[in-house]
Amino acid sequence: MSLSSLPANIAQTPSSAEVPPVTQQPVQPVPSGQPTREAQPQPAMASKVPSAELDESSGTANAAKATQQGGPMPLLASEVPRLSRKRGEQQKLVRTETMTRNIYQKSPRLELLRLATQGKGKIDINIESRAQFTRLCQYLKDGSVLADGTPVRGLRIVCDFGKLAREKQGEYKAPGALLGELLDASLCLASLDLGACEMGEADYEALPAFLANPDCGLESLYLDRCILSDDTAHAFATGLAKNKSLKTFSLEGAYMLQPGWARIANGLNSCKQLEKLVVQPTAAGSLPVWLMATIVDHVSSLRELSVSCAPRLSLYPDQSAMEWREGWARFCQAIAKSPNLVELDLRGSTLSSADIDQLMTAMEKGGTVEKLALGNHELSTEQALKIADILTRNKVSNLVKGPPANAAQATPVFANTSGGAPASTSSTSSTSDVRRAPDSNG
Repeated sequence: MSLSSLPANIAQTPSSAEVPPVTQQPVQPVPSGQPTREAQPQPAMASKVPSAELDESSGTANAAKATQQGGPMPLLASEVPRLSRKRGEQQKLVRTETMTRNIYQKSPRLELLRLATQGKGKIDINIESRAQFTRLCQYLKDGSVLADGTPVRGLRIVCDFGKLAREKQGEYKAPGALLGELLDASLCLASLDLGACEMGEADYEALPAFLANPDCGLESLYLDRCILSDDTAHAFATGLAKNKSLKTFSLEGAYMLQPGWARIANGLNSCKQLEKLVVQPTAAGSLPVWLMATIVDHVSSLRELSVSCAPRLSLYPDQSAMEWREGWARFCQAIAKSPNLVELDLRGSTLSSADIDQLMTAMEKGGTVEKLALGNHELSTEQALKIADILTRNKVSNLVKGPPANAAQATPVFANTSGGAPASTSSTSSTSDVRRAPDSNG
Protein backbone atom coordinates (compact mmCIF):
# COMPACT_ATOMS: atom_id res chain seq x y z
CA MET A 1 0.00 0.00 0.00
CA SER A 2 1.35 3.41 -1.00
CA LEU A 3 1.25 6.52 1.14
CA SER A 4 -0.84 8.27 -1.45
CA SER A 5 -3.74 5.99 -0.63
CA LEU A 6 -3.71 6.97 3.13
CA PRO A 7 -5.34 10.05 4.63
CA ALA A 8 -3.29 13.17 4.74
CA ASN A 9 -2.92 13.31 8.55
CA ILE A 10 -1.78 9.66 8.73
CA ALA A 11 0.56 10.07 5.74
CA GLN A 12 2.37 12.97 7.46
CA THR A 13 3.04 10.86 10.65
CA PRO A 14 6.72 9.81 10.86
CA SER A 15 7.59 6.12 10.73
CA SER A 16 7.99 3.98 13.83
CA ALA A 17 11.76 3.91 13.49
CA GLU A 18 12.01 7.68 13.56
CA VAL A 19 9.65 8.21 16.53
CA PRO A 20 11.60 9.68 19.48
CA PRO A 21 10.87 8.65 23.13
CA VAL A 22 7.49 9.56 24.45
CA THR A 23 8.88 11.95 27.03
CA GLN A 24 10.76 13.90 24.43
CA GLN A 25 8.22 13.83 21.60
CA PRO A 26 7.11 17.35 20.72
CA VAL A 27 3.50 18.14 20.29
CA GLN A 28 2.58 17.89 16.64
CA PRO A 29 0.60 20.85 15.37
CA VAL A 30 -2.89 20.02 14.31
CA PRO A 31 -3.98 21.19 10.89
CA SER A 32 -6.37 24.04 10.94
CA GLY A 33 -9.09 22.02 9.26
CA GLN A 34 -9.31 19.38 12.01
CA PRO A 35 -11.12 20.10 15.35
CA THR A 36 -9.41 19.60 18.68
CA ARG A 37 -9.91 16.41 20.74
CA GLU A 38 -11.78 18.25 23.48
CA ALA A 39 -14.15 19.84 21.02
CA GLN A 40 -14.78 16.69 18.96
CA PRO A 41 -18.40 15.48 19.35
CA GLN A 42 -18.66 12.07 20.98
CA PRO A 43 -21.48 9.58 20.48
CA ALA A 44 -24.15 9.76 23.15
CA MET A 45 -23.90 6.06 24.03
CA ALA A 46 -20.12 6.20 24.40
CA SER A 47 -20.06 9.39 26.45
CA LYS A 48 -19.44 9.17 30.15
CA VAL A 49 -22.59 9.81 32.24
CA PRO A 50 -22.13 12.90 34.43
CA SER A 51 -22.44 12.31 38.16
CA ALA A 52 -25.71 12.96 39.99
CA GLU A 53 -24.07 15.67 42.07
CA LEU A 54 -23.43 17.84 39.00
CA ASP A 55 -25.33 21.03 39.55
CA GLU A 56 -26.88 23.30 36.99
CA SER A 57 -24.15 25.96 37.18
CA SER A 58 -21.34 23.54 36.29
CA GLY A 59 -23.35 22.20 33.38
CA THR A 60 -23.91 25.70 32.04
CA ALA A 61 -20.19 26.52 32.36
CA ASN A 62 -19.17 23.42 30.40
CA ALA A 63 -21.70 24.23 27.73
CA ALA A 64 -20.36 27.79 27.36
CA LYS A 65 -16.74 26.49 27.20
CA ALA A 66 -17.62 23.99 24.52
CA THR A 67 -19.43 26.64 22.50
CA GLN A 68 -16.41 28.95 22.62
CA GLN A 69 -14.23 26.15 21.28
CA GLY A 70 -16.53 25.71 18.33
CA GLY A 71 -17.99 22.30 19.24
CA PRO A 72 -21.62 21.26 19.82
CA MET A 73 -23.23 21.68 23.27
CA PRO A 74 -22.89 18.48 25.41
CA LEU A 75 -25.77 16.84 27.23
CA LEU A 76 -26.69 18.38 30.58
CA ALA A 77 -26.92 16.32 33.73
CA SER A 78 -30.70 16.82 33.87
CA GLU A 79 -31.04 15.39 30.37
CA VAL A 80 -29.19 12.16 31.14
CA PRO A 81 -31.53 9.51 32.63
CA ARG A 82 -30.44 8.21 35.99
CA LEU A 83 -29.31 4.62 36.25
CA SER A 84 -31.97 2.45 37.94
CA ARG A 85 -32.20 -1.11 39.16
CA LYS A 86 -34.00 -3.81 37.29
CA ARG A 87 -37.73 -4.07 37.76
CA GLY A 88 -37.54 -7.24 39.82
CA GLU A 89 -34.94 -5.74 42.15
CA GLN A 90 -37.03 -2.60 42.55
CA GLN A 91 -40.13 -4.58 43.52
CA LYS A 92 -38.14 -6.66 46.00
CA LEU A 93 -36.68 -3.52 47.54
CA VAL A 94 -40.12 -1.91 47.85
CA ARG A 95 -41.56 -5.00 49.54
CA THR A 96 -38.66 -5.13 51.99
CA GLU A 97 -38.92 -1.45 52.88
CA THR A 98 -42.71 -1.68 53.31
CA MET A 99 -42.45 -4.70 55.59
CA THR A 100 -39.75 -3.02 57.69
CA ARG A 101 -41.79 0.17 57.99
CA ASN A 102 -44.94 -1.73 59.00
CA ILE A 103 -43.16 -3.75 61.67
CA TYR A 104 -40.78 -1.24 63.20
CA GLN A 105 -41.87 2.27 62.18
CA LYS A 106 -45.66 2.26 61.78
CA SER A 107 -47.25 3.67 64.91
CA PRO A 108 -50.58 2.11 66.00
CA ARG A 109 -53.61 4.36 65.64
CA LEU A 110 -56.93 4.22 67.45
CA GLU A 111 -58.81 6.55 65.09
CA LEU A 112 -59.99 8.57 68.07
CA LEU A 113 -60.68 11.69 66.02
CA ARG A 114 -63.13 9.82 63.82
CA LEU A 115 -64.77 8.23 66.83
CA ALA A 116 -65.02 11.56 68.63
CA THR A 117 -67.12 12.99 65.83
CA GLN A 118 -69.78 10.39 66.51
CA GLY A 119 -70.37 11.75 69.99
CA LYS A 120 -71.70 8.42 71.26
CA GLY A 121 -68.87 7.54 73.59
CA LYS A 122 -68.29 4.16 71.96
CA ILE A 123 -65.04 2.86 70.47
CA ASP A 124 -65.28 0.47 67.52
CA ILE A 125 -61.78 -0.76 66.72
CA ASN A 126 -60.04 -3.57 64.87
CA ILE A 127 -56.89 -4.77 66.64
CA GLU A 128 -54.27 -6.29 64.33
CA SER A 129 -51.02 -6.11 66.31
CA ARG A 130 -49.75 -6.40 69.86
CA ALA A 131 -48.69 -2.75 69.81
CA GLN A 132 -52.24 -1.62 69.07
CA PHE A 133 -53.60 -3.86 71.80
CA THR A 134 -51.14 -2.51 74.38
CA ARG A 135 -51.93 1.06 73.47
CA LEU A 136 -55.68 0.43 73.74
CA CYS A 137 -55.32 -1.06 77.23
CA GLN A 138 -53.16 1.84 78.34
CA TYR A 139 -55.65 4.32 76.91
CA LEU A 140 -58.52 2.74 78.86
CA LYS A 141 -56.49 2.73 82.08
CA ASP A 142 -55.33 6.36 81.79
CA GLY A 143 -58.85 7.70 81.44
CA SER A 144 -61.11 6.82 78.57
CA VAL A 145 -62.15 10.22 77.21
CA LEU A 146 -62.47 10.98 73.51
CA ALA A 147 -60.99 14.04 71.85
CA ASP A 148 -64.23 16.00 72.17
CA GLY A 149 -64.47 15.30 75.91
CA THR A 150 -67.06 12.53 75.58
CA PRO A 151 -66.37 9.77 78.11
CA VAL A 152 -65.98 6.32 76.64
CA ARG A 153 -68.81 4.08 77.82
CA GLY A 154 -68.69 1.27 75.28
CA LEU A 155 -66.12 -0.81 73.42
CA ARG A 156 -66.61 -3.06 70.42
CA ILE A 157 -63.42 -4.86 69.50
CA VAL A 158 -62.53 -7.12 66.58
CA CYS A 159 -59.51 -9.19 67.53
CA ASP A 160 -58.00 -12.66 67.21
CA PHE A 161 -56.55 -13.23 70.67
CA GLY A 162 -54.88 -16.47 69.67
CA LYS A 163 -53.05 -14.76 66.81
CA LEU A 164 -51.89 -11.91 69.05
CA ALA A 165 -50.59 -14.37 71.63
CA ARG A 166 -48.49 -16.08 68.94
CA GLU A 167 -47.06 -12.85 67.52
CA LYS A 168 -43.31 -13.23 66.98
CA GLN A 169 -42.46 -9.59 67.65
CA GLY A 170 -43.75 -9.68 71.25
CA GLU A 171 -43.15 -11.73 74.34
CA TYR A 172 -44.97 -14.97 74.95
CA LYS A 173 -48.44 -14.68 76.44
CA ALA A 174 -50.32 -17.57 78.00
CA PRO A 175 -53.80 -18.35 76.62
CA GLY A 176 -56.31 -15.98 78.16
CA ALA A 177 -53.69 -13.52 79.43
CA LEU A 178 -54.37 -10.89 76.76
CA LEU A 179 -58.12 -10.87 77.36
CA GLY A 180 -57.40 -10.66 81.09
CA GLU A 181 -55.36 -7.49 80.50
CA LEU A 182 -58.18 -5.99 78.44
CA LEU A 183 -60.78 -6.82 81.08
CA ASP A 184 -58.64 -5.30 83.84
CA ALA A 185 -58.55 -2.07 81.84
CA SER A 186 -62.30 -2.19 81.06
CA LEU A 187 -63.67 -1.86 84.58
CA CYS A 188 -64.85 1.66 83.75
CA LEU A 189 -66.84 0.55 80.69
CA ALA A 190 -70.60 0.11 80.65
CA SER A 191 -70.78 -1.90 77.41
CA LEU A 192 -68.42 -4.55 76.06
CA ASP A 193 -68.96 -6.33 72.74
CA LEU A 194 -66.75 -9.39 72.14
CA GLY A 195 -69.01 -11.01 69.58
CA ALA A 196 -66.64 -10.41 66.66
CA CYS A 197 -63.53 -11.71 68.46
CA GLU A 198 -61.85 -15.05 67.93
CA MET A 199 -61.62 -16.48 71.45
CA GLY A 200 -60.55 -19.79 72.87
CA GLU A 201 -61.61 -21.74 75.92
CA ALA A 202 -58.99 -20.03 78.09
CA ASP A 203 -60.26 -16.60 77.06
CA TYR A 204 -63.79 -17.36 78.23
CA GLU A 205 -62.40 -18.57 81.54
CA ALA A 206 -61.12 -15.05 82.22
CA LEU A 207 -64.64 -13.57 82.13
CA PRO A 208 -66.05 -14.92 85.46
CA ALA A 209 -63.46 -13.05 87.58
CA PHE A 210 -64.21 -9.85 85.66
CA LEU A 211 -67.96 -10.17 86.18
CA ALA A 212 -67.58 -11.01 89.87
CA ASN A 213 -65.33 -8.00 90.51
CA PRO A 214 -67.15 -5.50 92.78
CA ASP A 215 -65.62 -2.62 90.81
CA CYS A 216 -67.11 -3.89 87.54
CA GLY A 217 -69.75 -1.48 86.27
CA LEU A 218 -70.58 -3.38 83.11
CA GLU A 219 -74.21 -3.05 82.03
CA SER A 220 -74.13 -4.69 78.57
CA LEU A 221 -72.20 -7.79 77.53
CA TYR A 222 -72.32 -9.33 74.03
CA LEU A 223 -70.85 -12.80 73.56
CA ASP A 224 -72.31 -13.68 70.16
CA ARG A 225 -71.07 -16.81 68.40
CA CYS A 226 -69.39 -18.13 71.52
CA ILE A 227 -68.58 -21.81 72.03
CA LEU A 228 -68.61 -22.93 75.66
CA SER A 229 -67.97 -26.32 77.16
CA ASP A 230 -69.89 -27.53 80.20
CA ASP A 231 -67.07 -26.67 82.62
CA THR A 232 -66.54 -23.21 81.12
CA ALA A 233 -70.29 -22.56 81.20
CA HIS A 234 -70.34 -23.53 84.89
CA ALA A 235 -67.52 -21.08 85.70
CA PHE A 236 -69.16 -18.36 83.64
CA ALA A 237 -72.49 -18.88 85.40
CA THR A 238 -70.71 -18.39 88.73
CA GLY A 239 -69.53 -14.98 87.58
CA LEU A 240 -73.01 -14.06 86.35
CA ALA A 241 -74.54 -14.94 89.69
CA LYS A 242 -72.17 -12.55 91.50
CA ASN A 243 -72.65 -9.64 89.10
CA LYS A 244 -74.96 -6.84 90.26
CA SER A 245 -74.85 -4.41 87.33
CA LEU A 246 -75.56 -6.38 84.13
CA LYS A 247 -78.72 -5.22 82.34
CA THR A 248 -78.20 -6.50 78.77
CA PHE A 249 -76.81 -9.92 77.91
CA SER A 250 -76.59 -11.45 74.43
CA LEU A 251 -75.77 -15.02 73.42
CA GLU A 252 -76.78 -14.85 69.77
CA GLY A 253 -75.46 -17.75 67.74
CA ALA A 254 -73.97 -19.44 70.82
CA TYR A 255 -73.17 -23.14 70.91
CA MET A 256 -73.53 -25.19 74.09
CA LEU A 257 -74.87 -28.55 75.06
CA GLN A 258 -77.91 -28.88 77.29
CA PRO A 259 -75.90 -29.10 80.55
CA GLY A 260 -74.13 -25.87 79.63
CA TRP A 261 -77.42 -24.07 78.94
CA ALA A 262 -78.77 -25.28 82.28
CA ARG A 263 -75.78 -23.79 84.12
CA ILE A 264 -76.10 -20.48 82.27
CA ALA A 265 -79.79 -20.33 83.13
CA ASN A 266 -79.00 -20.90 86.81
CA GLY A 267 -76.56 -18.00 86.70
CA LEU A 268 -79.06 -15.70 84.98
CA ASN A 269 -81.69 -16.47 87.61
CA SER A 270 -79.59 -14.43 90.07
CA CYS A 271 -79.37 -11.36 87.79
CA LYS A 272 -82.32 -9.53 89.31
CA GLN A 273 -81.47 -6.31 87.45
CA LEU A 274 -81.44 -7.85 83.95
CA GLU A 275 -83.65 -5.99 81.45
CA LYS A 276 -82.74 -7.40 78.02
CA LEU A 277 -81.83 -11.00 77.22
CA VAL A 278 -80.96 -12.52 73.84
CA VAL A 279 -80.58 -16.31 73.78
CA GLN A 280 -80.45 -17.73 70.26
CA PRO A 281 -78.43 -20.94 70.01
CA THR A 282 -77.13 -22.30 66.74
CA ALA A 283 -79.53 -25.23 67.11
CA ALA A 284 -82.86 -24.17 68.62
CA GLY A 285 -83.58 -27.70 69.86
CA SER A 286 -80.51 -27.71 72.12
CA LEU A 287 -82.10 -25.12 74.44
CA PRO A 288 -84.90 -26.58 76.60
CA VAL A 289 -87.79 -24.16 76.69
CA TRP A 290 -88.45 -24.83 80.38
CA LEU A 291 -85.07 -23.25 81.16
CA MET A 292 -86.30 -19.99 79.64
CA ALA A 293 -89.45 -20.33 81.75
CA THR A 294 -87.34 -20.41 84.92
CA ILE A 295 -85.45 -17.27 83.86
CA VAL A 296 -88.68 -15.35 83.18
CA ASP A 297 -90.04 -16.52 86.54
CA HIS A 298 -86.99 -15.45 88.57
CA VAL A 299 -86.04 -12.22 86.75
CA SER A 300 -89.00 -9.91 87.21
CA SER A 301 -87.13 -6.90 85.81
CA LEU A 302 -86.93 -8.44 82.32
CA ARG A 303 -88.40 -6.15 79.65
CA GLU A 304 -87.07 -7.56 76.34
CA LEU A 305 -86.66 -11.23 75.57
CA SER A 306 -85.39 -12.74 72.32
CA VAL A 307 -85.23 -16.53 72.31
CA SER A 308 -85.08 -19.39 69.80
CA CYS A 309 -86.59 -22.67 70.92
CA ALA A 310 -87.93 -25.76 69.20
CA PRO A 311 -88.75 -29.39 70.00
CA ARG A 312 -85.70 -31.51 70.66
CA LEU A 313 -84.62 -33.97 68.00
CA SER A 314 -84.74 -37.42 69.52
CA LEU A 315 -85.02 -41.07 68.64
CA TYR A 316 -88.18 -41.08 70.72
CA PRO A 317 -90.43 -38.46 69.09
CA ASP A 318 -93.36 -39.06 71.44
CA GLN A 319 -91.23 -38.34 74.50
CA SER A 320 -89.72 -35.28 72.85
CA ALA A 321 -93.18 -33.95 71.93
CA MET A 322 -94.40 -34.44 75.50
CA GLU A 323 -91.37 -32.59 76.90
CA TRP A 324 -92.02 -29.74 74.49
CA ARG A 325 -95.68 -29.39 75.42
CA GLU A 326 -94.87 -29.32 79.13
CA GLY A 327 -92.02 -26.87 78.68
CA TRP A 328 -94.04 -24.56 76.43
CA ALA A 329 -96.91 -24.53 78.91
CA ARG A 330 -94.50 -23.45 81.66
CA PHE A 331 -93.07 -20.76 79.40
CA CYS A 332 -96.52 -19.33 78.62
CA GLN A 333 -97.38 -19.30 82.32
CA ALA A 334 -94.19 -17.36 83.03
CA ILE A 335 -95.09 -14.86 80.27
CA ALA A 336 -98.50 -14.32 81.83
CA LYS A 337 -96.97 -13.66 85.27
CA SER A 338 -94.11 -11.42 84.13
CA PRO A 339 -94.82 -7.87 85.36
CA ASN A 340 -92.46 -5.93 83.07
CA LEU A 341 -92.04 -7.93 79.85
CA VAL A 342 -92.82 -5.61 76.92
CA GLU A 343 -91.08 -7.13 73.87
CA LEU A 344 -91.00 -10.79 72.89
CA ASP A 345 -89.02 -12.06 69.89
CA LEU A 346 -89.61 -15.68 68.81
CA ARG A 347 -88.45 -15.45 65.20
CA GLY A 348 -85.97 -18.31 65.49
CA SER A 349 -88.44 -20.70 67.12
CA THR A 350 -90.51 -23.50 65.65
CA LEU A 351 -94.11 -23.15 66.83
CA SER A 352 -97.31 -24.89 65.84
CA SER A 353 -100.72 -23.27 65.58
CA ALA A 354 -101.68 -24.67 68.99
CA ASP A 355 -98.51 -23.17 70.52
CA ILE A 356 -99.41 -19.74 69.11
CA ASP A 357 -102.94 -19.99 70.54
CA GLN A 358 -101.51 -20.81 73.94
CA LEU A 359 -99.12 -17.84 73.68
CA MET A 360 -101.98 -15.46 72.78
CA THR A 361 -103.88 -16.53 75.87
CA ALA A 362 -100.83 -15.87 78.04
CA MET A 363 -100.25 -12.41 76.53
CA GLU A 364 -103.88 -11.48 77.01
CA LYS A 365 -103.78 -12.62 80.61
CA GLY A 366 -100.49 -10.90 81.41
CA GLY A 367 -101.33 -7.64 79.67
CA THR A 368 -97.78 -6.31 79.31
CA VAL A 369 -96.44 -7.60 75.97
CA GLU A 370 -96.95 -4.92 73.32
CA LYS A 371 -94.40 -6.07 70.71
CA LEU A 372 -94.28 -9.60 69.31
CA ALA A 373 -92.10 -11.01 66.52
CA LEU A 374 -92.95 -14.44 65.09
CA GLY A 375 -90.88 -14.40 61.93
CA ASN A 376 -92.02 -16.78 59.19
CA HIS A 377 -94.70 -18.54 61.20
CA GLU A 378 -97.92 -18.93 59.27
CA LEU A 379 -100.91 -17.39 61.01
CA SER A 380 -104.56 -17.66 60.18
CA THR A 381 -106.58 -14.52 59.65
CA GLU A 382 -108.30 -14.97 62.99
CA GLN A 383 -104.98 -15.38 64.82
CA ALA A 384 -103.44 -12.32 63.16
CA LEU A 385 -106.42 -10.12 64.05
CA LYS A 386 -106.53 -11.36 67.62
CA ILE A 387 -102.79 -10.81 68.14
CA ALA A 388 -103.06 -7.28 66.78
CA ASP A 389 -105.96 -6.57 69.13
CA ILE A 390 -104.11 -7.94 72.16
CA LEU A 391 -100.95 -5.96 71.43
CA THR A 392 -102.93 -2.75 70.93
CA ARG A 393 -104.83 -3.14 74.21
CA ASN A 394 -101.66 -3.98 76.09
CA LYS A 395 -99.91 -0.91 74.70
CA VAL A 396 -102.78 1.36 75.70
CA SER A 397 -102.84 -0.28 79.11
CA ASN A 398 -99.12 0.35 79.63
CA LEU A 399 -99.54 4.00 78.65
CA VAL A 400 -102.58 4.65 80.83
CA LYS A 401 -101.47 2.83 83.94
CA GLY A 402 -97.89 4.13 83.92
CA PRO A 403 -95.07 1.77 84.86
CA PRO A 404 -95.19 -1.72 83.34
CA ALA A 405 -95.25 -3.22 86.85
CA ASN A 406 -98.86 -2.06 87.26
CA ALA A 407 -99.93 -3.18 83.81
CA ALA A 408 -100.95 -6.65 85.01
CA GLN A 409 -103.58 -5.16 87.31
CA ALA A 410 -104.88 -2.71 84.69
CA THR A 411 -105.32 -5.15 81.81
CA PRO A 412 -108.81 -6.44 82.78
CA VAL A 413 -110.23 -2.92 82.48
CA PHE A 414 -109.78 -3.07 78.69
CA ALA A 415 -110.70 -6.74 78.37
CA ASN A 416 -114.05 -7.75 76.95
CA THR A 417 -113.80 -11.20 78.48
CA SER A 418 -114.46 -12.40 81.99
CA GLY A 419 -111.46 -10.40 83.22
CA GLY A 420 -113.59 -7.22 83.38
CA ALA A 421 -115.60 -8.27 86.43
CA PRO A 422 -112.65 -8.94 88.73
CA ALA A 423 -111.16 -5.57 87.76
CA SER A 424 -114.28 -3.66 88.81
CA THR A 425 -114.54 -5.76 91.92
CA SER A 426 -110.96 -4.99 92.96
CA SER A 427 -111.35 -1.29 92.33
CA THR A 428 -114.58 -1.22 94.37
CA SER A 429 -113.02 -3.07 97.26
CA SER A 430 -110.04 -0.72 97.35
CA THR A 431 -112.35 2.28 97.41
CA SER A 432 -114.45 0.86 100.21
CA ASP A 433 -111.31 0.19 102.24
CA VAL A 434 -110.27 3.81 101.92
CA ARG A 435 -113.70 5.03 102.97
CA ARG A 436 -113.86 2.74 105.99
CA ALA A 437 -110.51 3.87 107.31
CA PRO A 438 -111.77 7.07 108.98
CA ASP A 439 -114.64 5.13 110.55
CA SER A 440 -112.27 2.68 112.15
CA ASN A 441 -110.11 5.46 113.49
CA GLY A 442 -113.16 7.31 114.78
